[in-house]
Amino acid sequence: MFSMKTINMSKSLLVLIVTVIAFSGCKKDLQFSKATYWPLIKVIGPDYVVVPVGTGYNDSSADVSVNSKPISFTTTSTVDTATTGVYTVVYSAVNEDGISASQTRTVVVVNTAAAADDLTGTYQRTNGANPKTNWAKDPDRPYAYLANNPGGVNNDPAFDATFSVYNVEPGVVVVPLQTVGSLAPFFCSASLGGSTKISFNVSAAVGDVAYAWVLNGANFGTVLRTFIKR
Repeated sequence: MFSMKTINMSKSLLVLIVTVIAFSGCKKDLQFSKATYWPLIKVIGPDYVVVPVGTGYNDSSADVSVNSKPISFTTTSTVDTATTGVYTVVYSAVNEDGISASQTRTVVVVNTAAAADDLTGTYQRTNGANPKTNWAKDPDRPYAYLANNPGGVNNDPAFDATFSVYNVEPGVVVVPLQTVGSLAPFFCSASLGGSTKISFNVSAAVGDVAYAWVLNGANFGTVLRTFIKR
């Protein structure tokens, strides 16, 4: 049989053990973590460059640092100056904690004769409820247009998003992968699985077919969408 004194000593020992454990847990929680600085990437020069097809392109690179100290980075480029199209140069870096960052430059290789094209106007999809889309020149980027409602969807604000179109050759446009906006990601092709270069009837009169494309993206079906000039 235990005496009352023995029981009291056991309780005291239990309280001491619990106190030590609790204190150890608190000490662990009080450990300080170091500050983490994200990679800072500054594209040198413009982030939108137009290059005439068949000419050279020298990339001006980027300044990359962490906490004001230069670090190494990688450059990935898809630019092919022998072929008209829209290309990207991506600058990527990772800090010592494994946090990554990237910045992109857009390089548009063009046939400069496309500068004579004027694709501005209102266009209307030929099927469905005949919704409209408007094209305007991008004031900040030569050979680029800002358009809305790429799918020609009627009465649905969710699909009435602005996107970029590039006039890379006379009567030829490209809608590369769009990575921002409510409908992204998507791109356009002349047919399902076809070329990303899409014919545009620059001389289309009202009622004439101006262009047709397939929207490639999870938010769209795979039908060919045809648009006439309004």
